[in-house]
Amino acid sequence: MASSAQNQASDVARAYFEAQNRHNTEWLMQLFGSSGTFQDPTMSAPISGEKLQQAFAAGFVSFPDMTFEVLDLFDDGADRVAVQWRWRATNTGPLGDAPPTGQAIDIAGMDLLVISEGTIQSARAYFDLAAMTNQLSGKA
Repeated sequence: MASSAQNQASDVARAYFEAQNRHNTEWLMQLFGSSGTFQDPTMSAPISGEKLQQAFAAGFVSFPDMTFEVLDLFDDGADRVAVQWRWRATNTGPLGDAPPTGQAIDIAGMDLLVISEGTIQSARAYFDLAAMTNQLSGKA
């Protein structure tokens, strides 16, 4: 039987992806609490707080139709949840300083989440940045 901590961590992980699919920055920030961090292959270091909120908001502008499909979820029963996902989106808004490409992306990846007391302490996303770049440029 799964422990309540395991259920809670899995529920928080599912809520994280649901909040992204709903493009709900406020909900995402609640899930990360005051000190939770996020990092993906486009970043040189983890971000938190206002930078994290700005990154989520900018992502929803860059990819207004973005969705994540959770393919698999593994909860270690303590505080770590690994989620395999597929990210689909079309770049119809500016991406940083670059204008929109109009290209669709379909990227597989995973997140490793550390969750404590109902909040995300850290989320580390892993995906093939070269595949994303190639798809955005129309080369894939």
